Amino acid sequence: MKAVQLLAPRRMDIVNVPEPTRARGQILVRMEHVSVCGSDLHRYRGRPPCDPFPMAPGKPAHECLGRVVRSDGAGGFREGEIVLVRPPLADGLKELVAVGPTDLHPTEGFRLSPEEALMGQLLAPVVHCCKRLGPVRGKSVFIIGQGPAGLMLTNMMKLGGAKLIVTSDPVADRLRESLRRGASHVMEPSPGILAQAAELTGSRMFDIVIEAVGEDETISLAPRLAKDRGLVMFFGLPGLTAQLALREFFSKQLRITTTEFPDRSDFNRALAMISNREIEVASMITHRFPFHRAPEAFRLADERSDGILRAVLTFEPSEK
Repeated sequence: MKAVQLLAPRRMDIVNVPEPTRARGQILVRMEHVSVCGSDLHRYRGRPPCDPFPMAPGKPAHECLGRVVRSDGAGGFREGEIVLVRPPLADGLKELVAVGPTDLHPTEGFRLSPEEALMGQLLAPVVHCCKRLGPVRGKSVFIIGQGPAGLMLTNMMKLGGAKLIVTSDPVADRLRESLRRGASHVMEPSPGILAQAAELTGSRMFDIVIEAVGEDETISLAPRLAKDRGLVMFFGLPGLTAQLALREFFSKQLRITTTEFPDRSDFNRALAMISNREIEVASMITHRFPFHRAPEAFRLADERSDGILRAVLTFEPSEK
């Protein structure tokens, strides 16, 4: 079967690998769509921590949708069912995977297209993040980063009744989309961003700051944007060199929290929100590629060029 292999930072190839052997209790799934997530790009670039190169075929990808091929009734999943797949080894860039029932989530009953269901993979961590934040009604929020996850966070803050939502991103197209999704003000990253934030808030700064990038510079910026006794949420996946200015947290008596793994209730909520049109996801998929063009998809996502927000890889009939 076909798989993608990351041979070196930013260098991918399509390779042939044996089909997986299904262990007792596992479910064999044929992939249909795979999304290029921002956290996958950290591995694509070779940012530590990551596996040694060349990586095992199929890495890095964890936001997948497929069709059950064989299940033997494991987990209540039946053959032919369309499911969300989160491979535990993040090796979803291949035609077939053998996973346990807890690595799958059903999509039936939500009246969604396959692409809409796939976007539930992105919304579920955002739902989990918002659950950990608690109520935001009447609060001021600054979101660093307006990639797909950051944009969904902006959407959720608007739905939650935040009184002031300010966002930042270096890509102009993403800032325009941020305004469309509920941002009150947008900013390009610059040395003057703290002064702009102070002017908007009368020097009080923000009740909640959400860091949705995961880079050293934005992690360092986050506590400086928070008000005294404010809350800083780290959503972006950090690298090994990330450091926190703890003195800032002490002097401002800030609270800090993190978020990562959504649970089954988060997936149910995410799929229901998309199905009920509470949040619009279709326009976030800006680029579609057949599976054999995965190297191009990752390159564009890495460069953030050509107006890309979310790239989705699709297995064509000839590749199945």
